[in-house]
Amino acid sequence: MSARAVSKPKPAAKIPSVTTLRSLLKQTNESDLGGSFQHAVTAFRTLYRNRHGVFGTEFRKWRYAEHRHELFVMADTFLDTNRNGIKFWPDDKKAENYNADLQYSKHREKSVGALLPTPPKLASHMLTNAFRIREWLVELFFQQNVQQHRNTQARGKRKALVDRLLVIFKASLFGIYFFLHVAFI
Repeated sequence: MSARAVSKPKPAAKIPSVTTLRSLLKQTNESDLGGSFQHAVTAFRTLYRNRHGVFGTEFRKWRYAEHRHELFVMADTFLDTNRNGIKFWPDDKKAENYNADLQYSKHREKSVGALLPTPPKLASHMLTNAFRIREWLVELFFQQNVQQHRNTQARGKRKALVDRLLVIFKASLFGIYFFLHVAFI
């Protein structure tokens, strides 16, 4: 068994924030003026389904190897199958999204097909751009899935509170109406 298969993943608490990950990916709000990267990521996470029909937004439990694996599959699909790797990190210096620090296709063949959720033990100078992009994208998908889940839960709690307050308010109005109606009849 390889060291890669048994090594522990980074703790979820050590995964950088969405803002930091977008910065590492050179896809900040300033560089993504039209929002095309953010729109592509959001649409992909929302529409993606794995082979069992589970939506990509459901993979938010980092401690589960299956969730990490699916996040890696999602990243590979986003980068290669949907050709977003060369779109957002092109090699062509004349391309709109060109960045001298990150180009995807130059090193693509070294990272494609490696779907295990933990990175190999490599010296930092040996990590390829494609490998870095893939790792950061996996972490971005995870962080955004967690954020979306928390926001959805918070909206549900707010709605439940508003619904309860409406019931109380309606009951209070009914009580006032009943009191006034009975008292002045």
